[in-house]
Amino acid sequence: MNYFSDKKFAELGDAGMREELEEVQFLNQEDVEDYINTVTALQVIQGKWKTLIIWQICSGQVRFNELRRMIPKASQKMLSQHLRELEQAGVIQRKVYPENPPKVEYSLTELGHTLEPVFEKLREWGELYRCQMSPQDASHMVSDVVTKR
Repeated sequence: MNYFSDKKFAELGDAGMREELEEVQFLNQEDVEDYINTVTALQVIQGKWKTLIIWQICSGQVRFNELRRMIPKASQKMLSQHLRELEQAGVIQRKVYPENPPKVEYSLTELGHTLEPVFEKLREWGELYRCQMSPQDASHMVSDVVTKR
């Protein structure tokens, strides 16, 4: 059973996960806890654009249209959905200013700020990985994300 892509994982809850994981061969209880914690973290940040959204918001408050310009390949619908999911997870907060038209800004919550060192490590790993690739392959990977629709 693949918990990284299976929606069943989210529906099981902690006790249900433990029961399901009894089928998996772990060395000890600590392995079970590590597995559950890792999968939980991945469930929160998985999604094609969520990591880029969080990374962009790490630098400070961002408005929706700014995010659309920063992540041009993300559709408006997908960007809105990911922002809602990250807000529900407590990673980002949405602040609406009572103006006409309404002004909305997104920023990291206190919990969201705890992801900053994780993103720094991902950036470092990405740099290491790209150094091992051919320049053509490295530029192709980046263009897949930043080229406009």
